[in-house]
Amino acid sequence: GFGPDTTTEDPESGDWETQSGDQDSPSLPIIYDVQAGTFSRPDVHDLDGTDGGFVRARCMVATHARIFAGNLHSEGTYRYPSRIYWCGTDDEPDQPEVWESLNYIDVGADDGQEITAMLSFNDQILVFKNQSVWTLVGTDDTTFALYKLDDKLGTEGTYAATATSGKAWFLDQRTGVWEYDGAEFRNISEPIKDELLSNLNPDAAYKAVVA
Repeated sequence: GFGPDTTTEDPESGDWETQSGDQDSPSLPIIYDVQAGTFSRPDVHDLDGTDGGFVRARCMVATHARIFAGNLHSEGTYRYPSRIYWCGTDDEPDQPEVWESLNYIDVGADDGQEITAMLSFNDQILVFKNQSVWTLVGTDDTTFALYKLDDKLGTEGTYAATATSGKAWFLDQRTGVWEYDGAEFRNISEPIKDELLSNLNPDAAYKAVVA
């Protein structure tokens, strides 16, 4: 979402550069200080390796002692819809406010799609785009390997994908609800697929939630 402009009362005049601690938009990141018992809103991180601020991204997962953020903005200007950044350094991965400029991997760059959801799945990260599914294995840039699992399935909803107990489920607005077990995809909505899809508003598929 766009943050409100701090110089006007018009909420439609906000942009990516206006994030600050005194803004109230629920779409902005929040830091909770356990010792002080206070909340604050960090500035958008510049991805320059400094210690401070936090990235603004469509989706994130925490795994391998790091935070991985996909489809994000930087410095209020640059948007990376097919890129995943991870926090920390090689020596200290668990630093959520340190984001290096080169700590990223591109997922199907320039394919006309964007990252819509990410799941921690066993020892890997499942990455969903509008119409493709990928898996990212490894823990850093020296061990990462990226594989495309499917080039027809995908999801529009960040919350339309979930995983537990070695299986993942997601809604593809074109074909129904799918299950992935690490080896193959199975359409578990086949018996009700026609009714499910006929009642789905394709223009609001990004709002879908898998519970």
